[in-house]
Parts: sequence; structure tokens; C-alpha cells
Amino acid sequence: RRHLREAERRKGEHRPALDEKIHEQFRAAGLDVSLDQIRSFDPFHWVLEFAPVYADGGFDIVVANPPWEMLQPRRDEFFSRYRPDFRSLDPASKDEVESKLRDDPEIQAAWETYEQNIQRRATYFTDGPAYSRQWGEIGGKTRTGRNDLSMLFLERVFDLTNEQGYVAKVLPNKIFSNASAKRLRSHLLDEKRLDSVVGFENKGIFG
Repeated sequence: RRHLREAERRKGEHRPALDEKIHEQFRAAGLDVSLDQIRSFDPFHWVLEFAPVYADGGFDIVVANPPWEMLQPRRDEFFSRYRPDFRSLDPASKDEVESKLRDDPEIQAAWETYEQNIQRRATYFTDGPAYSRQWGEIGGKTRTGRNDLSMLFLERVFDLTNEQGYVAKVLPNKIFSNASAKRLRSHLLDEKRLDSVVGFENKGIFG
């Protein structure tokens, strides 16, 4: 318990400086966001939470199955706070429940804040300096990943793994074919060692 308290004290000591760094990245993306708002997002600082790992150069092994979806407002996520069974409703019932909930001025205001915060995060990933491989240029045309979470997770893993580390990830096929993932593929092929790509078809595996 004593060591745990000391660890928490040290994290508390260094967290403000790391929050400020994230704040600077939001500002570099052109976002007028306060430091208090950044802290309300509760950013996860890998270097702080896994300090011994970073001291050794990063993780030896990373195994991951990131989400295969875009970063965007999701009514299932939001309205389930007010109606726990919201996710299980059919589309027509969801529309009806959502309409009634948004008649409440407080819930409507909370929804607008939720949408705004999602948009801020999306802009941070698209226009900020933290992620630089979320687009590709082919034939003079630029394609972006539009905040595809699987692409963001793939780029992040390059920073988390040490030079001799191994990575195994479950990824959608578009990572290996879409124009928007060109820079990620180039980095993977030119700067890393790719041992294998195993493809699966969705034949009755998922609904």
C-alpha cells in the first residue's frame, strides 16, 4: 500500500505537465480548448502509467483487437445513460425515445456538448501533430482515414513497442488496400519487419 501511494503521488506530480502537452497539441490542431476541458477528457498518459516500460524502450509484445469504427457521436453510447435498455431497442423505438429525451433541455444541452467534444477529438487526430500517418496521396488526390479507430490504433502501436518488439493485431482489410492507409502501409513495410498477414473471410463468423 505504501508503494502504491508513492506511485500515485508521483503520477499526480507529473500529470499536469503531460496534460499541458496534450493541450498544446489541441491548440496546434486549431482548437480553442481550455486546459480544464482537456483534463475533463481524462487523457491517458502511457509514459506515466507505464513508466518502467518506457524506461526500457517500450513494450516487448503488443496484442490488440482495436475497434473497427469511426470516431463519431453515437446515440447508443449517449442515450444509454438515460435509458439503460436503449441499445437493445429497434430503430423506430430508438427514434421515439431519443425524441422524448431531447425534449428535456438539460439532456439536449448534454447531447450538444457530447457532439462538440467528439468533434474536438476528431479534429485533434486529423489536424494535430500527434498522428501523422492517417492519410495517403495517390494520383495527386489525398485520402484521409476520417478518424478510423483501427488506423489510429495501428499508428499508436509504433510508438508503444520497442525496437525488438512483436505486434499482433486484428485489423480490417482496408488497412492493406485503402488509399487513406497508404502512409501506414509504407511505414509498416519500409521501417518495420512484417512477418505475416493472415486473411479471414466473414462467412458466418459475425452477424
